[in-house]
Amino acid sequence: MGGKGKPRSSIEGEPAIPPPSLDRKLVNLLALLAVKGEKQVDQILTLSAAGFTPAEIASLLRTTANTVSVTLYQAKKEKDKDKDKDKGNP
Repeated sequence: MGGKGKPRSSIEGEPAIPPPSLDRKLVNLLALLAVKGEKQVDQILTLSAAGFTPAEIASLLRTTANTVSVTLYQAKKEKDKDKDKDKGNP
């Protein structure tokens, strides 16, 4: 991959990501430890709730930003469906 200090991309076709600072590396490590052992959908929801963007989550979980965005959309759709069901709407 790229040399020292050059942007890198771990996924073919994804935009290059600049090298993270030490603080960012620590935040990423803590985030990964917080979701270790969870299903991917739960990891995505937890990291999103913690303020990570789909691109950041994708980088952490070694997936694509599109996968993360679709997962978040489906989870929101399911939550809205459950909310409607609780209100008595079909």
